[in-house]
Amino acid sequence: MELFPILVVVLFTGFGAFIVIAVVLGFVGERRRKEQWQQAARMLSLPFLGNDNDLLPRFGQMKLFQQGSNRQFLNAIVGDMGPVRVALSDFRYTTGSGKNRSTHHFTACIIQNDALDLPACYLRPERRWLDAIGSLFGGQDIDFEEDDLFSRKFVLQGESEAALRQLFDADVRAWFCNNSLPRMQFEARGNTLALHTGKRFPPDQSAELLQMALEITKVLGRATR
Repeated sequence: MELFPILVVVLFTGFGAFIVIAVVLGFVGERRRKEQWQQAARMLSLPFLGNDNDLLPRFGQMKLFQQGSNRQFLNAIVGDMGPVRVALSDFRYTTGSGKNRSTHHFTACIIQNDALDLPACYLRPERRWLDAIGSLFGGQDIDFEEDDLFSRKFVLQGESEAALRQLFDADVRAWFCNNSLPRMQFEARGNTLALHTGKRFPPDQSAELLQMALEITKVLGRATR
């Protein structure tokens, strides 16, 4: 009879220790990631703004950053590279509540270039069965009869279907089919475009995301001339 209370104490003590260790490891990991972002900022010759940035008020209305609640841009690198303004940052949001609460992270890149004037658009990989069901309830997906590959690979949405059909010509569609990163979600409006792949990039590999955004800027820039 005396053994049971002892086991309960041991179990609760062990569980509490596990939680403390998990919190400490999480704190250490995030501190290390911040240091890695600072190093990446030096390599890119861009200012590191960290968590003290104004990205959410500026870009929080974009569809890419509308998920969940408690949305935050973290470890932000923001600065000018020639004619474009660049923002590289982790993004965090939560879904659910209580025991079902989950925290999600991804790394995003945002580009602003005053030489661009793009129609509002949103592009993501197609989820065949879910999107087929969504289309039955009015979900938008602009398909191209002459380009079955693009139409099967991506969901394209926007305010003006005519403007997007003009922007996504054969060359632009081919570029996205052949070059886009796995699971990439892309959004553009006016002089601004943004993208992420739904995951966190190692900071020393964030230049890959930046390069992809710059390439898309060039591809869409050529299509609008």
